[in-house]
Amino acid sequence: EDLSFEVIGGFRAVPSITRLILSADEFCHSIPLIKQSHEKALVIATAKVKTVARYRKSHSAGVMKLLRLDVDPTLPDPDYGPNG
Repeated sequence: EDLSFEVIGGFRAVPSITRLILSADEFCHSIPLIKQSHEKALVIATAKVKTVARYRKSHSAGVMKLLRLDVDPTLPDPDYGPNG
């Protein structure tokens, strides 16, 4: 599978991944339909990452708790890898 990135709208993207723009309500109702594809897309996109995400310092356990209450109680904590 080709894991090269291209720049689309100022963002790096994997060409084989389709992007969707959904409202919050549409997203909540679509989770069961897109979860498997989303997880595969994450695996493809993260296969190219060579550095620790700069967002690690911004991680908020409180935001994750809120998302679990409002969106999905099974949301996992982010895994920043062995160097994170």
